[in-house]
Amino acid sequence: MEAVIYLTKEQADKVRGRHGKYSALDPIEAEDGNFILPKDVLSDPEHKEVLGELLKCKEAEIEVETIKDEKLSDDDPIAEKQVIKIKKIKELTAVAPNVELTNK
Repeated sequence: MEAVIYLTKEQADKVRGRHGKYSALDPIEAEDGNFILPKDVLSDPEHKEVLGELLKCKEAEIEVETIKDEKLSDDDPIAEKQVIKIKKIKELTAVAPNVELTNK
């Protein structure tokens, strides 16, 4: 299982988009209708303008399950899809080292 940042739709909408010069956040929808981002975005200074919002989020442990459509051939690019399953939700424990919380 992998630990990720767990966002509601409203939180995802607040942080989605381009930040800094080279980075953008595009939260991925999980099976339960909420969204996830990798935890390493917390330590990326490009996202400092939304770090305060990210630190209000929860943390989730996820499992990615691949589902195959048996009706499609193996070489069909849509024969398999990945589903993100939320296994556990808890308070966010990661800290953002070396990132200033103020937006200049």
